[in-house]
Order: sequence, then C-alpha cells, then structure tokens
Amino acid sequence: MDSILNEISSIAKELQTTGETDIDYYKMGVLFPFMEYLGYDTTTPGDVVTVPLYAPDGSYKVDYGLRGLRDDSLKTVIKLVPFGSNHTDEESKIRTCIIQNQSIEYVLITDCINYSIYSYDSERNSLLRIGNFNIINGETISSHYIDILKN
Repeated sequence: MDSILNEISSIAKELQTTGETDIDYYKMGVLFPFMEYLGYDTTTPGDVVTVPLYAPDGSYKVDYGLRGLRDDSLKTVIKLVPFGSNHTDEESKIRTCIIQNQSIEYVLITDCINYSIYSYDSERNSLLRIGNFNIINGETISSHYIDILKN
C-alpha cells in the first residue's frame, strides 16, 4: 500500500479507537488528506469547492466538489453523512442537487471512514454504484477507485 494512504488509514484507525464521533475531526484528519492524496489542493480556491450544489428548495446540499478539467466544472461531488448512515438513502436527494450540472462524473458518499463511489449519468439523472471501500482497510482499496477519483 502507498505510504500516504497507509498514513491516512492509520489516522482513521486511531480516531475510531478514541470513540470520537465529531465529523470535523474526521474531515481534517482523514477526508482532507485523502483529497490531497487524490491530487486536489484543499488550500487552493477552486480545487475543492465547499457546498457547491443545493436542492432547488434549499433543503439539501452536497458538501464538497472536486474540480474537473475546466476551471468552471466539477468532476466529483462529495456528500458527508453521519456515521453508520445508509448511503443508498442519499441517492435521490443528491440527484436533485446535481441535475443541472452536466460536468459531474462521480459522486462520493462518505462518513469519512466508509466511502461509496457512484458514476453519474446526466442524461438519465441516475447514479450507478461503482463500488465502496473502508479507508481503515487502505490495502483493500481498488486502484481503479483511486484512478477514477484522482485529479
């Protein structure tokens, strides 16, 4: 396993053993380093966009967007959910947010430990689950998942 991914996995394990449930600790210790590992600069405006999309009525939001090939496009959007959430329950809500954005290719739903990856079909406004992984078991993460999420 890659040494950086191994370090992120170790941090995630350590956070879980403390019993910490505040998602902000996991974002800073796990999610943001994972975004950096994928090639996105979390400190550069535009690389990672905060709350890029909302449902038309404002009742639901997608938490992060990862820049696409063009500066004004998003390749991947990320929805943070509470620990233990059923990721499938989020699919229809996410579709209401991204229906107007034709550049989105992938959706990542995560509690910062468990990740579900979907491809987005804009013509059908549908999400197709590609797979899922647990960041604590970094050695089992498919290189295919990393490749499609990378900048």
